Amino acid sequence: MGWDSDTPERGENAADFLRRRLLPDCEVIDTHRLPGCIYAAVRRNGVTTALVAILEHGMVKILGEESQPYYYDCPQRILDLLSPLSSTGWMDYYILEAAEWRLQCARVLEQKAERKFASA
Repeated sequence: MGWDSDTPERGENAADFLRRRLLPDCEVIDTHRLPGCIYAAVRRNGVTTALVAILEHGMVKILGEESQPYYYDCPQRILDLLSPLSSTGWMDYYILEAAEWRLQCARVLEQKAERKFASA
């Protein structure tokens, strides 16, 4: 998927922006916005997966977790909403990519917790 010239409109929250950008049968369950990206849990056909919307220079690129988006700062509350990868119906390659993405996100969360504990 390439870049599109679109970003959230003034006052538009992350969930509404993604609803506007995604297919009508996708339900945005939860979002978390950081500078430069939006993490989301999105349900389609009864399966909840993660999306990362990368926002740069008035452009957006929306990637699924199976695309290994290389943005790993997803909060635990989003990860907790995701369906088991075995239920996605994806080919093995995509399951492996999504599993690696989830693992990298968990590592980032663990590192943050370790830094927080060390500084306390």
